Amino acid sequence: MDDFLFAKHNPWWNNRQAIEQDVSLLEYEKQKFKHKHQFIDDFSHGDSVFILRGPRRIGKTTLLKLIIAKLLKSNTVQPQNIFFYPCDRVSDFNQLYDLVLNYLGQADKGQRYIFLDEVSFVKEWQRAIKDLWDSGDLSGVTLVLTGSNALDLKISAERLPGRRGKLEHIDIEYSPLRFEEFIKMVKIKKNIKELFMDYAVCGGFPQAINEYYNNGYIPNYLYDVYLNWIEGDIYKTGKSEKLMYEILREVIKHLSSNTSWYKIAKNTNIGSHSTVQDYLDVFEKLYLTFYLHFYSIDQKKPYLSKNKKIYFNDPVILHSVKAKTEGFTDQYFTYSQSTVKERIFLARMVEGIVAAHIHQIGARVYYGNYKGKEIDLVLEEKGRLLPIEVKYQNTIKVNEFSYWNESYPLVVVTKSFNLKRGNLIFISLENFLPKFNSRYKDELLKKFRSNE
Repeated sequence: MDDFLFAKHNPWWNNRQAIEQDVSLLEYEKQKFKHKHQFIDDFSHGDSVFILRGPRRIGKTTLLKLIIAKLLKSNTVQPQNIFFYPCDRVSDFNQLYDLVLNYLGQADKGQRYIFLDEVSFVKEWQRAIKDLWDSGDLSGVTLVLTGSNALDLKISAERLPGRRGKLEHIDIEYSPLRFEEFIKMVKIKKNIKELFMDYAVCGGFPQAINEYYNNGYIPNYLYDVYLNWIEGDIYKTGKSEKLMYEILREVIKHLSSNTSWYKIAKNTNIGSHSTVQDYLDVFEKLYLTFYLHFYSIDQKKPYLSKNKKIYFNDPVILHSVKAKTEGFTDQYFTYSQSTVKERIFLARMVEGIVAAHIHQIGARVYYGNYKGKEIDLVLEEKGRLLPIEVKYQNTIKVNEFSYWNESYPLVVVTKSFNLKRGNLIFISLENFLPKFNSRYKDELLKKFRSNE
């Protein structure tokens, strides 16, 4: 590897204060609303291999630079012992192996910190890490790898058994901000309903949030940036941009309702249902969409061959794609505002936002059926069920749910009211979303009996 590139990406080797002029950090400091990821405080210094996963444009590179700045300011680490490198142009594991080995040959004594950004598109990158670990070259090294291909990172990490150190929490997710995190970040004096409508427009990407609150709108260029990320990564996987948008148009058409790969193939220029599934799997890898399998509450088991429900991971990505497929790329923001004013579509979006919140915390979630009635979401964990209906509408009749007679509750997320009647628990969206995290999920599951 060219020593010039090493010096270019690691200017602090010659001047510890050079990190203060880093473009990512300068942009971060200019933001009025800043999100501080927990990994900054949790970052450990022992020999270990951390893997940080998340979509592009979410702030992974900035997070690495913040950690590097913290290390440099501590004055306990030699600048030459901190190495950052973007892997976009690293072609395969051999080149990656040489890159790391070349750096280690130049580093000073003491603990070394290596940050490899966007490693997920380096072909068979895990082979380089495995060889470096087995040869002892990663002794005295804290290695952080980032990537925007979720499945590649997960599967590749599983191919490194016993080679990631003894520290806990070595897999870190950087997902779009959940509503709870959004509220904490913006700290705007608005009521919860108003904040949620803001969230429904700008989603959980920090840059979009800052643009929205600073200017009152999200500029066209940022929507294009998100779409360019998606198109670029789709190209890298060997897929067709044209077919991608055809499938996504069908996904939006069936948002919050179940559909099949066959139906999507029939309504597009794609001849095979297996090709549709292949694309949807790629979308999930890239944090674009995710899909839910069917779960029979009556029979207490999932059916993986039945229709699926497909949701977007974040509202601003949904708006970007919807505007693109509908031909409104000259007015993304205006179009997204009109979208959230459509009562029926907003209700579908809300269901998707609730589903994404559950999905992001790593819970196993399905859509389901109970006595012939579809249940929007079914969270299942260790033999316990949390059935959830999302009813974001002005009027709800409690007797609509008289069919529910299980000994454990059905949670109904409403637009505006809270009520408990027997095994029916009605929770307003404003009470449900801001506190929905792993701890709250566990509290709700305690109310439910085991399926066994």
